[in-house]
Amino acid sequence: MNSTTIKVLVAAGLLLLLCDPVLAQDMEGMDICGIASVKDGDDLVIAGFPIRLHGIDAFEANQTCARGNGQTWPCGDEARRKLQELVSGGGHVCCQRKQKAKTRDRVVMRCVLGGRDLGQAMVRAGLAFDCPHHSRERYKTDEAAAKAVKAGAWSGRFQPPWLQKGKTYCCDADFPREFCP
Repeated sequence: MNSTTIKVLVAAGLLLLLCDPVLAQDMEGMDICGIASVKDGDDLVIAGFPIRLHGIDAFEANQTCARGNGQTWPCGDEARRKLQELVSGGGHVCCQRKQKAKTRDRVVMRCVLGGRDLGQAMVRAGLAFDCPHHSRERYKTDEAAAKAVKAGAWSGRFQPPWLQKGKTYCCDADFPREFCP
């Protein structure tokens, strides 16, 4: 075997190790970089590895919102399209693990592309919300900025995505939200 063959085999072995969800779940501080595909407004896949963006909650895929004039629009689909736009162009998205626990078999990670925090961009676009219990209010000012300029769903009426899913985690006692039940 020549040195090139050995390097290829070592690289392939490391890639398999990183992409094995059973092995990866115990890798604290794990980073993963690569070309990302988008599942919805807060879910990516890199090298076959499902990733949930840390600290945000985007509109659900089938969710609709209402504009100021009452006209409905597919805000969940728009959230998916916005995240796709953010990762398009072939740049490498780099993600760092932020929670030990997984969310529905996805590792929870903060992801950036070209120095741009994807979660922050989604919140600023008004297509996702800060999840202060997890983010520790990392995106609080971004959410306030989106609201102030009526970006995305802030231009009309909406049901927060967690309520769409039948959850009430937005109302953690440490982080009260004005639109919680």
